[in-house]
Amino acid sequence: MKKFIVKISLLLFLLLLLCFSGLFLPPTPHASQSLLFGELQKDSLLRYVESPRIIFVGGSNLSFGLNSQIIRDSLHLNPINTAIHAALGVKYMMDNTIQYIQKGDIVVLASEYTAFYREYDEASDELLRIVVDVNRSNIKLLSTKQLLNCLPHIPKFSLSKFNPIKYVVLTDLSFGVYGVHSFNQYGDAYKHWGLNRNKIIPMASLNNAKLNTEVIQGIKKFQSEVSAKGATLLVSFPVMQDISFKKSSEAIKKIEAQYIKNGFTILGTPERYMVPDSLLFDNTGHSTKEGADYRTQLLIEDLKSVLTHIAHYPE
Repeated sequence: MKKFIVKISLLLFLLLLLCFSGLFLPPTPHASQSLLFGELQKDSLLRYVESPRIIFVGGSNLSFGLNSQIIRDSLHLNPINTAIHAALGVKYMMDNTIQYIQKGDIVVLASEYTAFYREYDEASDELLRIVVDVNRSNIKLLSTKQLLNCLPHIPKFSLSKFNPIKYVVLTDLSFGVYGVHSFNQYGDAYKHWGLNRNKIIPMASLNNAKLNTEVIQGIKKFQSEVSAKGATLLVSFPVMQDISFKKSSEAIKKIEAQYIKNGFTILGTPERYMVPDSLLFDNTGHSTKEGADYRTQLLIEDLKSVLTHIAHYPE
């Protein structure tokens, strides 16, 4: 029995060693072509793009939902689209962005509605990958709770480092719709512009979920940090398929009510950014080129209504 216990213990130790060893290995060639590596480009924009700047923070509703060239031409601001993937979590998005905020920046947060109905310190495969494979220095941004929530994602992540397929890239994924080079000079996803649309599957309703007010408090903290740097935070709403929007209208209204209650400066209304399938590419929040142009024009109109009240806005 003693020998059996020793063997089992040794096996468990080796399994744990295997699981955690992947954390110290470099990204595989396959992983390095992921759109998550677009964060390096976007962080570089945050460092080096000159003022006056307008910075967009959110998930892929923004990366797929803006034509920043139109914003630059219309508002004479230098746009930076920091959006990559909603699964990174709104907390990480804000914590990463605040490092680069400069005096006079205008920051627009347009988080997906699902973020308000999940844990604020959530973790995901994408979050683990971005702080281990893409930018290891950003591990410091994660809270203790986020680090603990990352633990269940470690085995899958680590084992991928030992998968031979991840070292053989059969096609150049990096220049695809979801590749590292899928973003233009402003950070907008654009490789899908002109491609055929896919069928849009509606989202499940959020109406029975409980709104997490900790997310609102996190945004208030972000607003204070932005303000302390001499910048301005504005909040807006994501693009969403009209069918899915109507299925979750009660949950969405609760988010808008929290924005109003907490005194945020709001751009537009949720209904204003509700769109038909014809303006969506492959899911309920990914715009086509026409959809991105449409959403951008709405956003410009809403921005113009508030920018004149911002002291540092260059008219």
